Amino acid sequence: MSSVNSSAVVADYEHKKEQAERLAEVKASLAKKETWGTMTPWKVWGGLHAATRRGELVQVHDALEAGADVNAKNMDGQTALHMASIHGQFDIAELLLKTKGCDAEVVDRHEKTAMQYAFEANNHDIVRVTLQNTDMRGEEVHHYLRLAIRNQMFALERVIRDNTGTAQCPLGCGHVIKKSEREHHMEDRCPQRPVPCALFCGKRITPVQQVLHEQEDCTEFRMQCLACGAELRRREYAPHKQYKYAGLSFS
Repeated sequence: MSSVNSSAVVADYEHKKEQAERLAEVKASLAKKETWGTMTPWKVWGGLHAATRRGELVQVHDALEAGADVNAKNMDGQTALHMASIHGQFDIAELLLKTKGCDAEVVDRHEKTAMQYAFEANNHDIVRVTLQNTDMRGEEVHHYLRLAIRNQMFALERVIRDNTGTAQCPLGCGHVIKKSEREHHMEDRCPQRPVPCALFCGKRITPVQQVLHEQEDCTEFRMQCLACGAELRRREYAPHKQYKYAGLSFS
């Protein structure tokens, strides 16, 4: 075996040994009912937050299995999910979000959630997995959507639209609606939806066009004959004028 390969094997062995020692210390601390907030700096470094920052998925999994608090905070008020979002650790973020009791709404001392850090970093994967595993309120979703549009973060905008169940009305009215309410909106609420004329002329128009349609070309709109005062439908007016009052002026 070459000296280069030998060095690599030794380095790998030392790294795995160090990881095992850190994990053993974490488990011992948990057995003593210590919390992450009361651990010494070394224990914090060797615990859930540090493993998350370093991208050590197996160690994070083992720590959670051993009873680590998924919502424990470090000195900056950040949870492991914050750390995963800040350092772009997608696999760990997904693991944390799927852990029972994980609270994605925790804010740190900078008043930021993990989602905000992922959004600011334009990290599509972590934003997507956060949206898929949380019940984010509609106004918060719209806030992120507006920010993405305003900052021309088009790929992130698509991620948000595809994973929140909301989208702009396909008829072009400008409303952002839940996908589950799409059909109801398009059939009953959208001001751009095509509906039958209220006077039953057979033409389909949008609700906002009804008044103009009646004044200009609705065949069932009732109007008064200028000569005799009779009330007629628009479609009846021309024959009435032609055959009954030929030669009279209607100006």
